[in-house]
Amino acid sequence: MSYHRGMNPAHGERKRPVKRSTWTARAAPTDPRTFPAGQRRFTAAEYLRMAEDGYFKDQRVELLEGVIFEMSPQNDPHFTFISRVTTELVLALGRAWAVRVQLPLFLGPDSVPEPDLAVIERAVEDAERPTPHSAKLILEVADSSEAYDLSVKTRISARAGIPEYCVARVRSSTLEVYAGPQSRQGTYRTRKLLKGHEVYTSKVLPQIVLRLGDLFG
Repeated sequence: MSYHRGMNPAHGERKRPVKRSTWTARAAPTDPRTFPAGQRRFTAAEYLRMAEDGYFKDQRVELLEGVIFEMSPQNDPHFTFISRVTTELVLALGRAWAVRVQLPLFLGPDSVPEPDLAVIERAVEDAERPTPHSAKLILEVADSSEAYDLSVKTRISARAGIPEYCVARVRSSTLEVYAGPQSRQGTYRTRKLLKGHEVYTSKVLPQIVLRLGDLFG
């Protein structure tokens, strides 16, 4: 997690600093059904305070449904895809929108994920700094994290009311698009799988048009 001093989800409330320590994050299991039982659960406020106090120094972590997980390491296809999509989004959206790359989002009382890409209105990002509470679109690039991107993170995004959630599978060159969040159930109404040379056009931001062949090639 990237963190700066002064961050606090309580908007103005500031706790006394505690002695710096370290925290060893749990590696996410490959099967989401083995989500750790009996694991100490943290609130988003506790997690952000721990980050501010230096507990996660030199670690890439995120909070998912109360559990602190180590984020999967990136490989060349992963960051190449992120770079290509970031360029396309910035060109398509202009200055009115912020394209956040692997930065935290406050998506509920027990979840602070760091999606690979999140699109947020610039005015909203400015108003909710440093950790926005929403996004118009989230895109995750899945490799070893595929099981969690397609289950736990999908559920978190739906509960937070994220209008569109996408998972790019770099190994199979496919894009899975979820739309129509049902917050209470933690699910999306629709799911669409794109592959090959198909084109993705966002329903919530129709100026976003991504040609899969160009991105995965």
